[in-house]
Amino acid sequence: MGWLWLLAIAFAGAAMPGCMASSRRTRAADEPAVMTLTVFEDGFHSGFIVPYQGLPIELDRQRGSDRVPMDYVEISYGDAAWLQDLDRSLLHGLRITVATGDGMFLMINHPFPACEGPDGVNARYWDIPLTAAGRDAFVAALDSWLDRSRAYVRPPDDPMFLFDSTHRYQLFGNCHDFTIAGLKAIGFPWNGHSIIATSGCMNQALTDGVERLRRSGITALGP
Repeated sequence: MGWLWLLAIAFAGAAMPGCMASSRRTRAADEPAVMTLTVFEDGFHSGFIVPYQGLPIELDRQRGSDRVPMDYVEISYGDAAWLQDLDRSLLHGLRITVATGDGMFLMINHPFPACEGPDGVNARYWDIPLTAAGRDAFVAALDSWLDRSRAYVRPPDDPMFLFDSTHRYQLFGNCHDFTIAGLKAIGFPWNGHSIIATSGCMNQALTDGVERLRRSGITALGP
């Protein structure tokens, strides 16, 4: 959804204060890590990559029928019309900078914890080990964003599948806002603040937060 964020940044203009520091205490987890949560950000879009093993929630109902099931799933949030390639016009891009659209999740199965294709080449990754409580908190946050009332059937061996969202997609509730909500749920020391969540703020806040965890000696994160 690259150029949508160029529109968003232009729309926000000088009103955006950028990333401002805030204090938040973190503590070392007493429990061992049970899952590694990978956060990705490719310059315009962000989300998570998680392993299926040990994930206490069903995401891909068809995974068991694949000839070679993949071990990881990429989870990202966006505008439904854009993600489904139903409307990627300039008019639609302008519309969702001032109004709202249907929210939707795009999920992509991967053999490794990394994005693929042209976007994957430019992506940055941050690995965050989670305790059992951290894993469960992330799953609860994710599940609160998913609307499971309608199932989308993917073609056999197609790695991509969709979920409707309980949230409306908007300039102030974009893909980065979903990523931030997931990070806050696990107790990540999030220090980024801006009127509109942008890639630059995401990069800085993630890098700073991971460094804070390293300095604090935290080896697994949980609320």
